[in-house]
Amino acid sequence: MATIIDKNGNIAFFGRVSWGNFVDWLVTLCLGLIFFLTTVSLGGVRPDTHLALLPLYVVLLFLHGLWLAVDRESPKRLSQYPFWLVPGLLWMLASILWFSPVPWRGWYEMIYALEAFIILWVIANNVRTRAHLWLLILMSLSPATIAVFNGFYQFFQRPDRIVSAMTDYGLELNEVFLGRATGVFADPNSFAVFLLLLLPLLLIVAAVRRLPRILRLLSFYIALMFLAGVAFTQSLWAAILSFVILAIVPWFCFRSIKRRFLFSVIGIFTASVIFTLLLLNHPVFKEELDGVISGDGEGVRLVLWRESLALFRESPVVGIGAGGFGAAFEQSPRVALAESPLSPHNDYLLVLSQLGIVGALLFGLPCLYVFFQAWRRWRNEPFAVKLRGAEGTIMPPQRFFLSLGLSVSLAFALCMGASFVFYVPALTLYGVLAFAILLKSSFNRRLTLPEHWLHRICYLLLATCAGGLFTYWARLNLSRRLWNCVRVSSWSMLWICGCMCRGILFC
Repeated sequence: MATIIDKNGNIAFFGRVSWGNFVDWLVTLCLGLIFFLTTVSLGGVRPDTHLALLPLYVVLLFLHGLWLAVDRESPKRLSQYPFWLVPGLLWMLASILWFSPVPWRGWYEMIYALEAFIILWVIANNVRTRAHLWLLILMSLSPATIAVFNGFYQFFQRPDRIVSAMTDYGLELNEVFLGRATGVFADPNSFAVFLLLLLPLLLIVAAVRRLPRILRLLSFYIALMFLAGVAFTQSLWAAILSFVILAIVPWFCFRSIKRRFLFSVIGIFTASVIFTLLLLNHPVFKEELDGVISGDGEGVRLVLWRESLALFRESPVVGIGAGGFGAAFEQSPRVALAESPLSPHNDYLLVLSQLGIVGALLFGLPCLYVFFQAWRRWRNEPFAVKLRGAEGTIMPPQRFFLSLGLSVSLAFALCMGASFVFYVPALTLYGVLAFAILLKSSFNRRLTLPEHWLHRICYLLLATCAGGLFTYWARLNLSRRLWNCVRVSSWSMLWICGCMCRGILFC
């Protein structure tokens, strides 16, 4: 009698029949749900919608702890590399407590950073099989369907229409952005970053010989829609970055130098045609270009960049404090704008001005190390392998996922230099996903955990308590409670987590 379970106890696509694998699938689904809901909720920028998403992090950490409790892997190993970012988080905490002129804004940034760390930690340790990773990638792509269709509708039909982000009241698009596609976001810049991050993934899937041809053709078609969506945002910086990305992606797809150059030229030519037609036929894009030339509009970025560099020179080591850029800009005698910005539209300058050289090194060095190690691993992997009983060759999975992670990471790094990526939590999560793929594909898990049943219970309790305390603390900050209450809850959370960790180590 036929059975869906093979002799090794595996089910096709699902994997091994075990409680650990089952919970790992639940973890993957929870991660995908966080990506989807955060993205369609205006990117998670509004405090009210962000409050509604916080319980998902409790569920995620509970499932992670449950997986640690029920998984029978021996020895049980976790990835130690996310801990490299802990000194940066501690420095951000110190910056909020002692240097920031507006701590409540710093706490907002701390919440976003901790959420990104939680997602990185869970992806680096869970999502164990390629099937899990493919499901997470597909779920992270799903919000793009809503975003692109809404962006097209805004551009051609209703410029003022914006997706309601789980609110009981209607949302109106800022009149400054009328005529420009914003998708599921509140501004065209965030929508452009979102599409630019996903564009390399689709192009690699379409160009590399690995998936069936029908899926590759579909990916190519969707990539063209994304490129048109970037054009409909009518952001000049996004147009420039799209040329750069289209020139870089073929170098991850083809072995021959000639083919790499050929497809780079084809991609740049295609983008040039789309943006030229838009420039000739739509007045908003012309106004953006004129604004850059005259120093208005997009040209204001140069003013923000110069001021952020000036703030960095005033305090190069420790910075002006997390969350303090807007207040420092508003009080600056050197420049004045009608509205005080929260970001210089450049995340590198934001980190340098707020956290100084210390913060930039603590966050930047681990990321650069992981990227270059992944690059070395990608270069050492074989470009193609031949399958038994099949014609032709395909790219091996390790090189394929490294290509995805490296290309999306490069796109993320470019977008960080031209927009306010960190202030849109959804965009940060996509960068974390690419970084986690590099971690999983380049490094082995080396942190060995005890496997006694008492330790398993402690893992579950620690993860659940950490999720609950983080949510409680984040709610206090997002609700703008009194500073004293926030400060006490913050130190209480650190003290309780420290006690629990010490109890587990000596249990």
